[in-house]
Amino acid sequence: MNKDNDPKDFEGLFVIDEKFFNMVNLKERFDFHVRLIRTMISHENVKRDDVKLVINNFMLSSFHYVKDERFRLYMHLEFFLTLSHYAETFKSKDTFDNIISNFHDPKLKVKLFNKEPLRASLVYAEVFLKYYGLKNEENDGWFSVENFEMIRKAKFHLLKVYAQAVERKNKLSEGDFNYCLVLLSACFMHLSRWFEPLFYLRLLKLSSSADPNYDYLVAMTLDALKDKSCLNYNGQLLLKIIDCCRNAIDNPKAVRGQKAHLAPILDRCLNDIAFAKLSVEVLRKHQKNIANEKGVKNKYLVYCRDNELFVNEHSFFCTCRRGIGDSLEIRTAHVHTHIEWVKKFEEVLKVIVSDFALGRFSLFHSETAVAMPDNHRRKNKADALSLYRDAHLKNAFKICYSILDQICYGIFEGMEIDIESVLKQNKSTKVYFLNMWDLYEFSESDFRGNMYLISLYSLARDLDRTDYSALKSFKAIRNAMEHKLLFVREKRQRKSKNDFYSDVSISREELIAKTKLLMILTKSAILSFAYFIRRQSKVMEAKHERTERSIEICS
Repeated sequence: MNKDNDPKDFEGLFVIDEKFFNMVNLKERFDFHVRLIRTMISHENVKRDDVKLVINNFMLSSFHYVKDERFRLYMHLEFFLTLSHYAETFKSKDTFDNIISNFHDPKLKVKLFNKEPLRASLVYAEVFLKYYGLKNEENDGWFSVENFEMIRKAKFHLLKVYAQAVERKNKLSEGDFNYCLVLLSACFMHLSRWFEPLFYLRLLKLSSSADPNYDYLVAMTLDALKDKSCLNYNGQLLLKIIDCCRNAIDNPKAVRGQKAHLAPILDRCLNDIAFAKLSVEVLRKHQKNIANEKGVKNKYLVYCRDNELFVNEHSFFCTCRRGIGDSLEIRTAHVHTHIEWVKKFEEVLKVIVSDFALGRFSLFHSETAVAMPDNHRRKNKADALSLYRDAHLKNAFKICYSILDQICYGIFEGMEIDIESVLKQNKSTKVYFLNMWDLYEFSESDFRGNMYLISLYSLARDLDRTDYSALKSFKAIRNAMEHKLLFVREKRQRKSKNDFYSDVSISREELIAKTKLLMILTKSAILSFAYFIRRQSKVMEAKHERTERSIEICS
């Protein structure tokens, strides 16, 4: 069925024969019927009450006739997805509350997460993500603790599933892996962590070039980045948004609501190009010239490009050579980023980007080194090269935590919060990126005043040891590196109960996967910090103007 179907085409959904539920080929019939119901939900000429009647009848019949326990769990998840689509379309908070209440039923939850842990995690995350979208829209996008907890729960399940997949601890089907990437991208977009959705969408493009969500999410992310990060406008950025908008609007598989979101974005970008006295045709020629440029051949540069480890904004939307290297600055064409107050943070940014460059250089060597440097070579040590690579790998991991802790001080300075007073009040001697949010209680108005404070807070909650922290094991690994002995073993080596280090060892393959993920999070934190200062500079500019004005009045 397509969007032009007549409502009469759905009449067959109202009555379900008992024979429908014969277990032979039931899954094919069930899936087809669910797809029809979801199409009916999206149809603009179908009444809400009719949709509600169809869903309720089908659910009651399904659970009445189907007794196979495994298939009943499958039905639960498919009905949760269908109901969340209904709740999103008709803006029904009651339906979302009912889905979550059923999901949290102790017996059902245990069965779902024991028998279908991956699929249950993805469905659970999508329900919370859609509910967050509805409540966030009602709240005009303003931050609230309640809404943040929703998206935090969604992010926890998605990031955990993704991390286990890249560490090869679970076996996601290609479809579920792509599904996870789409949801992760949407999740990080809601949190204004712009680099991460683009990173995961690139993986989606490599995995499934035909996914209808790709162009929509790229367009939405880049448009938000353009309007909310104070970056310099660029013709190729506008062209990329235009192309993604057109691709999504022309895609017959794209959701009607997505197309409606993109239409005004497309118009605005075309107007921006016209206002700049450019044309799509001219930009297209530049795009072709860029495509014909000779690619980089240096192995290190290729490694950094392919793993998206350069710290710049240009590579978000363009493949030219400006995307090679670290060019991120706080100062842009926006005047408020030129004030004197920004300069000290430019120095902070230079330091942390330099540290990140050292970390990625170590990560590169941990995977590619084929020989020891002459001054490090040790005779008769067959494992010398392996130990050398492991040292680089651990160094890359540790540097990320060091960078995050430096960002912590930058946040306090940007908010004009006296760190010494915070430490004294909490009777503490040290403050870190992961504990700063507990030592100082930021208010809702703080988060509402700077959206990138939310981005940074959400990053910390990915790595700390609180509930719904998907990567809490990373801290234990880092502590083992710093305060114990962390042994890196080959994949084929198994932990031995007789080894004194059996609790602080990890396979090289797993540590590489964790380090790459940590590098992506750290790069996101660096970018979010730069955006945080850009936005804060607007506050400081206004504050400075008020001070000057008051002096003039007093004189």
